[in-house]
Amino acid sequence: MSFKDNLLNSAKEISKYLAVKTVYDKVFSRVNRPNYLITPGLINIDRCSFNRIELEFYSNGNKLVGYYYPNNSNKLVVVCHGLRSGADDYLPFINYFIKNGFDCFSFNYAGTYESEGKNTYGMSESLVDLDNAIRFINNNLNLNKKELYLFGHSWGGFAVCSVLNIHKNIKAVASVSGFNDASTIIIDKGVFYGGKLAELPKKYIDKYQEELFGNYLNYTASSGINSSNAKILLAHGIFDLVIDFNYQSIISHQKEFINPNVKYYIGDNSNKGHDSILYDASAINYQKEVKKQMKKYDDESEELKEYVSSIDNYKYSMVNEDLFKKIIDLFN
Repeated sequence: MSFKDNLLNSAKEISKYLAVKTVYDKVFSRVNRPNYLITPGLINIDRCSFNRIELEFYSNGNKLVGYYYPNNSNKLVVVCHGLRSGADDYLPFINYFIKNGFDCFSFNYAGTYESEGKNTYGMSESLVDLDNAIRFINNNLNLNKKELYLFGHSWGGFAVCSVLNIHKNIKAVASVSGFNDASTIIIDKGVFYGGKLAELPKKYIDKYQEELFGNYLNYTASSGINSSNAKILLAHGIFDLVIDFNYQSIISHQKEFINPNVKYYIGDNSNKGHDSILYDASAINYQKEVKKQMKKYDDESEELKEYVSSIDNYKYSMVNEDLFKKIIDLFN
């Protein structure tokens, strides 16, 4: 092959790589806060009866916004949110932990809500940011004397287990609807999870992820579980349409676990989905009713705002007591 041919091939490869990079960055775009005037649920701090302290820390050059909820406890639960959501979307669960006597800490990943970041970067970003959140906690004189517990859902469910590869001072972990391997989940999930990205050549996606995350790509949830003595609760809905129970979930790797402290919770008929596993059956029914009513109104209309203002946000966000009691028992 001539020098000219090599040059043309190199140019084509670079062009393909840049095209993949452009699509990838669009898939993992920034996530902005919802308009709470038209968004129901206990997901706005103004709807809650507890206080919090805003804190900032850095992760891979981005300034992230975190929240500390003091409750005079020596146990601190770090709450990790899922993809396309933010820390405040998990206020119903923070509320539950606070009511059961725990301090809490949550934060927005890069590219989410008030945190810096040109976008959300990819599936390993939750691990990167949780790693740096724990480093921040370990160096904070007000927080570093507390026992650390982790709770995460979906993207956060992966992070709370995979971060055990790095941090050994974690007492217990509750992972809900989590996936096992961030480096492969986009291709595994295909068009549903990766959109147009799944149609692009895997080698370019792998190359870009390696550029973004480096050694973090080597960490899986199952390797984290096996490298730790922490107590673990893995929860997953059997009909999760986002993270497949039998293939992509952390639970699907249970035969590989050597950590004897792993327990399981399988979502039943009333809470067998990706998000529904978090909520009480009555809340799920109420959410369906509310969403049906909201469709009757025009977007951003005054009528919609008036209807949303009448919604019982506590009823809408009532947690799955069966699951969360098991988490509290694990943490205690």
